[in-house]
Amino acid sequence: MEIIRQYDQDKKLMVVHFPAVVTDASLLQFIRALNTQVEGIDDLRQLSICTGIKDVSQLTFDGVAQCASDENSRHESKLAILVANESIVHVFSLTYKYFANWKRKEIRLFSRARDALKWIASDENEFAILNNKLVI
Repeated sequence: MEIIRQYDQDKKLMVVHFPAVVTDASLLQFIRALNTQVEGIDDLRQLSICTGIKDVSQLTFDGVAQCASDENSRHESKLAILVANESIVHVFSLTYKYFANWKRKEIRLFSRARDALKWIASDENEFAILNNKLVI
């Protein structure tokens, strides 16, 4: 399965659903596609849902660091990463945050969907819409 991106151009909001299996190659392919899709959009808001990732046997810390380094700079953008606490995916997410942090306004990790949605939403109305619309 591939990484699914849903992008609302008017709201400059992207929701990304990661599949059960994530590899260095699939993550790099995603980053390159993301760079192309949102090139020139400095104030992107992105929610990456990583709670469904089960297999990271082909994901490495070097690969994650390389993907973060390959990400285009979007200095006014925000990235919320939804991930289970105390998992290897959480550790990989921290690695990504460390290497990509200077390319974004802010990157935060969340273990609760509600908290991630509240932070990434532009206002209460958008939060309510996202909270009702997204299946996490």
